[in-house]
Amino acid sequence: MVEVRGDIFEAKDWPAVGDLTLTSSELQQTATVLANDPFRSLQALPGVSASANNDFLAQFSVMGAPYEQVGVYLDDVLVPNLLHTVANVSDAPTLSLLTGNDVEELRLMPVAYPVRYADGSGAALAIRTRTGSEGHPLFHGSVGIADSEFLGEGGFGHAHKGTWLLDARKSYLGYLERLIANTRFSQDGFYDADLKVTYGITPTQTVSLLATGGQISIHDPSPPSTIDPNIIKTGSNDLGIARLGWRWTPTANFLVDAHAAFVFTRFEQDKAGAQLINRSLDREWSGGTNASWSWRRGMILQAGVLSSPPLAGFSRQLLF
Repeated sequence: MVEVRGDIFEAKDWPAVGDLTLTSSELQQTATVLANDPFRSLQALPGVSASANNDFLAQFSVMGAPYEQVGVYLDDVLVPNLLHTVANVSDAPTLSLLTGNDVEELRLMPVAYPVRYADGSGAALAIRTRTGSEGHPLFHGSVGIADSEFLGEGGFGHAHKGTWLLDARKSYLGYLERLIANTRFSQDGFYDADLKVTYGITPTQTVSLLATGGQISIHDPSPPSTIDPNIIKTGSNDLGIARLGWRWTPTANFLVDAHAAFVFTRFEQDKAGAQLINRSLDREWSGGTNASWSWRRGMILQAGVLSSPPLAGFSRQLLF
């Protein structure tokens, strides 16, 4: 006889009107031939459409709201940019920083989303990354038309105290776009990697580390002859996200979940002669703590605080 009991705090998140959820297996089933990209799976949902109706773009609109108005949260961390893209280049391909192998669940909330996701005015997208599987290490590699990917995961020894997951990808999306759409830009680099580690330091405390980052770079081998000094010859975009989490369950009815995160985005564009056109670097620290108390069976009281030091702002929530 096998008896299975679910965690009382693993119930579905606070409901939203018309929310749509894609699990890890559904992301794999809806992955396009072009790229294993969760954002492209979202484009198949009702009310969601691809930006400019272009398969080479990962951006999407939700019920008419543009992508810039969608708040994207990665494990409760607000991420200003989760796309490999080059600013002010409309015909450059884009790709999200995650793959279907990294994500456990995508939850899209078009309207009336909870206050914890209220940083965007158009819609909210909550992304949950998955942990590695316990047991012996497993490795998987794939080579496709648009990308090559390597995935490894496993547990730490036989103590079942933690798991690890490592995923690395190299994309050829830019080469395909230049070949098919005959764009000016060729792709020199389009790659990313993700690492997720969880470890139980005590029976009631678990720490986790998520680190992901990547780069895209484009190059125009023959820029048009023009006197415009702002014609771009090369461009690059670097993304990086690091999140450290702590989960504490002192009793079966009480849970504390805290995290600290660092997000950075860097853009650089040059014209012929290696003359700088534009360079930007955005860095942001953030942190948050959520407490959940099951005061009666089937009833959970939640409260939390989120902070973003560069904006000197705080948000508090009380959910029933």
